[in-house]
Amino acid sequence: MAHASVRGSAHVRSGLPNQDAVQCSAIGGEGSSPEVAVAAVSDGHGGARHFRSQIGSSLAVSTAAGVLPGFLFLLRAPGTDGHSIDASQVRAAEKAIVDNWLAAVGSDLENHPFTEEELNQLQADDGPESRRAVETIPVLAYGATLLVAAATDDLILFLQLGDGEILSVGGGGATTRPLPADRRLLGNQTTSLCQPDAWREFRSAWFSDPDLPALVLMSTDGYANSFRTDQDFLQIGSDYLAMIREQGIETLAGELPAILKEATQQGSGDDITLAILQSELRPNAVEAKGTGLKPGILLEPR
Repeated sequence: MAHASVRGSAHVRSGLPNQDAVQCSAIGGEGSSPEVAVAAVSDGHGGARHFRSQIGSSLAVSTAAGVLPGFLFLLRAPGTDGHSIDASQVRAAEKAIVDNWLAAVGSDLENHPFTEEELNQLQADDGPESRRAVETIPVLAYGATLLVAAATDDLILFLQLGDGEILSVGGGGATTRPLPADRRLLGNQTTSLCQPDAWREFRSAWFSDPDLPALVLMSTDGYANSFRTDQDFLQIGSDYLAMIREQGIETLAGELPAILKEATQQGSGDDITLAILQSELRPNAVEAKGTGLKPGILLEPR
């Protein structure tokens, strides 16, 4: 796995923090216990009401990383077939993620109540109605999206709540989106962890051998918005795969911050976060054909 998160160039100019978060972890792999890899990406909302969204996104990725290994380990328990999932199990995992996130937000609020300075600033920026909304529903201040990939050696699960991109890259570099599009995500509109019954808004999909991808890319929307066309963005799949096969994922991990920094400067100006999950390279893998350019570097400015 590799990941990086960079503060958007527009956020640097306006003084806003990086509101994205990312966490990658691997657990198990000893004895009869399977290794479970989890990569999670979250984008905190930028609106005035969501003034603690950088905390909300951090809690989102840590919550997902805490819930999903146990979920996948349970699939390997005695009496199970070891790799199948049904929709009711996935819904239970999604609900557990949201419930645990809400509990973590509640704990943060208990330890760090809203200050008068925060509420006064909200009222100045967005009016008294926004202040009343956050005082009535405090979780609004922590609003964030969540994208997750959780995998064992023969199974991968994708979950997405809100905007952002999950890309599945085949051994030959063909890049697709494993999840259906959400037609409600127009402009800056997004579903969120902070809305009522948020667990019902997840999109999910799961795959097992022989349909496992060679590479999974997950990014906040600041990355895709840095490209002129969707086709240009999808090209990063084969580009990253070619780079990893040429130089290894460890070397790429060191280059990612510079790649993403250039993307935000030339493109969206938003925070950009990317997580990469690589499967074991197979001897008969088809060679990916990249463009020869580093992913995220635009051919010309937007």
